[in-house]
Amino acid sequence: MLSAYFYLKQGDRNKQDKGWAQENLSRFDSCEDFVKKWLTKEKANSELHFKPQYKFLCISNSEPCVDYIGYFENLKQAYNEIRSTLGIGKELAKINTAQDGYEYNYRNYYTHESKEIVRETYHEDIAILGYKFDST
Repeated sequence: MLSAYFYLKQGDRNKQDKGWAQENLSRFDSCEDFVKKWLTKEKANSELHFKPQYKFLCISNSEPCVDYIGYFENLKQAYNEIRSTLGIGKELAKINTAQDGYEYNYRNYYTHESKEIVRETYHEDIAILGYKFDST
């Protein structure tokens, strides 16, 4: 959710994403405000960038249909593992990098209230992918 929010907030993407962001994100003062006033399961499921990841990764609602899941928090390591396994690929290029000021620890962006909204909206992702709000 946080990654999609900042990606769309940058506003320099394709015309459709830019239009959606202008129409929707501009109404909110912050990510916290966006979560509290916009984020629901229904809305997340209706927008590609906010759609829960398990919908892309699972055959059924809880069984991933992939052999390996890499995590953004360890992107370089995950990419190198995939590259090594397949025996192909170049060094990981840096594109779509976050704006200055964006911290990579997602936990720092949420209050108790917004955590609960995200936890409810993305509970399948959190369970399947092993994310937690309460540890580092």
